[in-house]
Amino acid sequence: MQIYFDQRDREGLYSYLRDKFDLLKKNDANFKILNFHLPDGTVFLRMQKPEVFGDNLNMTRPMVKVANMYTKHIDGYEVGESGLAYRVFLPFFNQKDEFRGSLEIGVNPSFLSEDITSIEGFKSVVVVPKALCNESSSFEIGDYFVCSKVDAEMESILNYVLDKNVFLKKRHQFSFQKKDYVVHHQELKNFNNEFFAIVLFLQDVTSISKVKTDFILQYGSILLFAIFTLAYFTNREMKILEVDIRAINQRHHQELENVKNNYKELYELAPNPYQSLDKDGRFLEVNNAWLNELGYEKEEVLGKSFADFLPPHHKEKFFESFPVFVEQGTVNNIGYDIVKKDGSIVKCVFSALVIRDESGNFKRTQCIFANMTKEINMRKHLEIEKKFIENIFDFNANMILVLVNYNIDTANRSLLDFFGKESVEDFKEKHSCIATLFQPEEGCLRPKIEDALWVDYVLEHPHDTHKAVFLQNDKKYIFKVNAKKMELDKENRVVVSFTDITQIKEAQDAIKEKDQAMIAQSRHAAMGEMISMIAHQWKQPVAVISMDANNMLADIELESVNLEGFQKMTKDVLVQTQHLAQTIDDFRDFFRPDKKEELVLTKDVVENSLRIIGKSLENNGIQINKIYESNNKISTLPRELIQVFINIIKNAKEAIVERSVKKGVVTIRTYEDDAYQHISISDNAGGIKEKNMPHIFDSYFSTKGEKEGTGLGLYMSKIIIEKNLGGVLMAQNKNGGAEFLISLPIKKQLGEMVL
Repeated sequence: MQIYFDQRDREGLYSYLRDKFDLLKKNDANFKILNFHLPDGTVFLRMQKPEVFGDNLNMTRPMVKVANMYTKHIDGYEVGESGLAYRVFLPFFNQKDEFRGSLEIGVNPSFLSEDITSIEGFKSVVVVPKALCNESSSFEIGDYFVCSKVDAEMESILNYVLDKNVFLKKRHQFSFQKKDYVVHHQELKNFNNEFFAIVLFLQDVTSISKVKTDFILQYGSILLFAIFTLAYFTNREMKILEVDIRAINQRHHQELENVKNNYKELYELAPNPYQSLDKDGRFLEVNNAWLNELGYEKEEVLGKSFADFLPPHHKEKFFESFPVFVEQGTVNNIGYDIVKKDGSIVKCVFSALVIRDESGNFKRTQCIFANMTKEINMRKHLEIEKKFIENIFDFNANMILVLVNYNIDTANRSLLDFFGKESVEDFKEKHSCIATLFQPEEGCLRPKIEDALWVDYVLEHPHDTHKAVFLQNDKKYIFKVNAKKMELDKENRVVVSFTDITQIKEAQDAIKEKDQAMIAQSRHAAMGEMISMIAHQWKQPVAVISMDANNMLADIELESVNLEGFQKMTKDVLVQTQHLAQTIDDFRDFFRPDKKEELVLTKDVVENSLRIIGKSLENNGIQINKIYESNNKISTLPRELIQVFINIIKNAKEAIVERSVKKGVVTIRTYEDDAYQHISISDNAGGIKEKNMPHIFDSYFSTKGEKEGTGLGLYMSKIIIEKNLGGVLMAQNKNGGAEFLISLPIKKQLGEMVL
């Protein structure tokens, strides 16, 4: 309690005493006042009215003024904020015996009238002169207010005698509602032993009044003696009550002494470090927590200057600020570095106040501090991390945008520089949403996609590649877009990153153009061989046509024309010419570049390839095995796929011929799984040498002579399958020969090709 009072912690003091105060009121209904007064007479806390404080009572409450002036125990009756009460003032000192204020305890005087009323035949009230009391009452008796409880019967009597002032006449007798009453008085004194109030009590003497007059006269002296005896004993009872009250006050005083001792223990054992300085800044007192925190013994601290425990960079700060603090009286959350006994530094935050006497003179300081070393270091660390993150955010080469509830919250320097803006506010003035700057391009983001806002679409398709196009200085820039939600608060907060891939896209386009040129070069390089293949495929049809023509001419010259034979030879010529035309179409399709994807069966693409190169295999006695286990169409570029098949089949044929393999076989198999269709092309020519295996897909790598090979066939096959068709091409040695495995993604819809 002392700590709260010394620190002027009103809320803490009220919270600490509230339950105790309620318990006292519950045990004694007449207990009603528990006040704390500052040395200057200002009310610090009224437990019965905690919302009313700060008023100075020196001019209105003599007991307050005297109790604080003489710092001693006084008691007596007085009227205050809570009405008439028997009040006890107890001085409040700290452990250095310095006066800190006073504690006021008040008891309702109704207990006097209640005790008297409990006696058979008696009723009682307490009255106080109006001149001494500024409170009003429902009953006034002349120049007096009634200040105690009134029951129904007493209320009727008071209303009857309201204007008669019979209560002011000692031992006055009157009649009311067929009853006779005698009035008795008991004066109450204030703290100066001066008259302050009166306890009026009525004795019901009806039974005595009914006795005959002569009997009353005869025994008048006896009755008078009885009345005086009753008054004596009543007065004696009042004295006893007063003694009881003083005993209660003494008990409370002892309890307060115990509280004072407990406060001293609490001060010493408090978990927070406390210190007290004199006007020169020297230590008057420190508690155990202070000593434990800094590692000193009490004798090493008391009497020394606070500056002796400060590092050099804070000594000057203390000498400058301490006189200002003494003058102002309070300081809150001021930081000092303190040197511990082991030489280490702790960072502390101090709050303090100046204690003054009743004349306003400085007495001492009271101060509490907290070791904030960890918190301050953590705060600095967090500040460094914050700046570090801000620097990363601002100097990131990618454009970064933060959206809150779909609105632009902040953006980094890269984004502002790209759009030529000085600040986020400048950017937001022109553009409420960055999507308004998206350029319409096929396959790129638009403000709204599939009925979803662009940012939601990106979040809902995290594994897709999203691109946005911006126009700056008449040049199109392509950015890869990524977005991620930030689970920091309840706001819908999203971070969006824009990575400039313009140069990458330009490089990819250049590589693609190069690849296309190399594909064309590869096709042109193979043109001679293709012409040779055409010649091979034309040789038999031309020979048949020539033979039929010669036969027809011979029949004409010999005049042995047979119309049926002519008709057969003519049909044979037509079949052969159709075969020649089909061969030309097949080779023409091969050299025509693909422009659009088509839904095709892979076995059809294989058959189209064999129509071109199959004759070459037959002419070399090579058997073709075809195993078609896949019957589903896929979306692809069939002519580019034909070029791959021809390259691989041609290599297999050349290996078989070069190695003089008897009964050469080329096996073509198609099959599929959930994700891919696979085309396996294998031979029985002995396989690829291990030293060559890592290089077979390198450009211009060839195991043939310069005249036989260009080194582009397998390289371009790899480019076509993996870059243009989004598949995989691998090679391995298997079952006594080489196997090339082509895996194409299953795409049953057109337009899904990644180019």
